[in-house]
Amino acid sequence: MNFKKMSILVVLIVSIYFLSVLTRSYKYEKNAENYIEEAIFDFANPWKVENLNKRASWWLINKSELSPDDICRLANVDLGNIIELIQSPKCNIQQGFDKFSTEKHTYAICLITAKFEKSSVALQIRLIGEKGSWKAGSWKINDFMSINEIQE
Repeated sequence: MNFKKMSILVVLIVSIYFLSVLTRSYKYEKNAENYIEEAIFDFANPWKVENLNKRASWWLINKSELSPDDICRLANVDLGNIIELIQSPKCNIQQGFDKFSTEKHTYAICLITAKFEKSSVALQIRLIGEKGSWKAGSWKINDFMSINEIQE
């Protein structure tokens, strides 16, 4: 094989690899977006502690300043039940470590813009892939990072 053919082959292999990385990233983000959309209607219409507990990470249940019970009670008072999503959720996949372990985790930072009974808000919720995984069913709600009221 001459140098030109070898160069083309290397460029083709590298291009296919980067395309597969982008495709997997897109797939992971879509998986997280589908999960958070399903999850928010599960525990916020109406606010149900049992449903949030099923979807909560170990950290949210055991270490968070606000327990799932507190979150549901306060959100019910301040927001009321979810009515609809104003726009589709957008998630950004990240990897990192938490302060409670040395295990690398996959996180999804999701922005949800939704209309509730009392106001419309932009919620930023962090998901964690349990056991470092991102597969369907392995996402857990790790924390509610921010809740900001928006004008419609």
